[in-house]
Amino acid sequence: MRRYLVKVLENITATPTVNLIRFKFNESDEFEFKAGQFISVFVDKDNSKIVKPYSISSSPKEKKYIELCIKRVQGGYASNFLCDIKPGTELMIFGPNGHFNLHEPIDSDVIFVATGSGISPFRSMIEALLDMNLSYDVWLFFGVRNEEEIIYKKEFEELTKKHKNFHCIITLSRPSSLWKGEKGHVQEAIKKYVTDAKNKHIYICGIKEMVLDVIKLADQIGFDKDNTHKEEYV
Repeated sequence: MRRYLVKVLENITATPTVNLIRFKFNESDEFEFKAGQFISVFVDKDNSKIVKPYSISSSPKEKKYIELCIKRVQGGYASNFLCDIKPGTELMIFGPNGHFNLHEPIDSDVIFVATGSGISPFRSMIEALLDMNLSYDVWLFFGVRNEEEIIYKKEFEELTKKHKNFHCIITLSRPSSLWKGEKGHVQEAIKKYVTDAKNKHIYICGIKEMVLDVIKLADQIGFDKDNTHKEEYV
């Protein structure tokens, strides 16, 4: 593991509460990572440094930059600093870290469950998985509050059209009257669409309460504990 000095390439407003920050490495640096891993970012505050971990949301095959999906947290110094950061700003990071990766070989359907910015590692994993051109189904259950908070909405719609084996189920807890998709929480959508857990792997990422609820549900459906993988966001 090593440290890198990176430069902000772009700061994209994805939703009212989420920004996508793209970092560019020096030409002499080689940064390799596995889909699902994270980096730690150093943020200056009052003559000291805050170190915050963020999952990498870009694909490992993307060599021009890495992308972080950052939710602006009220009162959170690091998240607000990064969401407001200007292109050209230099930061120190270190990594990659983490073992929340795809378990290979892939020999059955794969299910991803995320809420909010917990989508970050799955965006990377899904792209890596679909690039394998396997015949198994890939399911994404993604829960957010309302239509405005759907991160990577257009991208997931395009992947659904391109790959017949990719299924994206978006669930809104506070939808508008115009919303025609699933309503409520991701747990309810999982009960509706997932009836067979045999040999399947389920990956869960989001706030602790949701992660624990989905782990219980996965156990009830019949997922093997060794095939249930989680990453909790604070």
